[in-house]
Amino acid sequence: MGEVISVRVENKVIAKVDELVKRGLYKDRSDALRDLIMRGLDLIYREIAYRERVEKVAGILLKRATKGVKTREKIDVIKLIDECRRDYMLERKT
Repeated sequence: MGEVISVRVENKVIAKVDELVKRGLYKDRSDALRDLIMRGLDLIYREIAYRERVEKVAGILLKRATKGVKTREKIDVIKLIDECRRDYMLERKT
């Protein structure tokens, strides 16, 4: 059951990222992902209480978001997600 929820969440996020980029609101997937991650992390942590599941969803999202992207850009997206996660955890502590 949890796997089904993860796949649905993943598909919705990827679709939203692509839509935002197509509409010209963001210049690329990285910018759109960063914004969605910052706004969505709180919801993810609330809805999915277990850290392992959050990590799994983030990993799946990263894999899908960087599909067909050059290695250098993939590394940038990984750094971006880690940076967002760190910022978010710092905000939660304060």
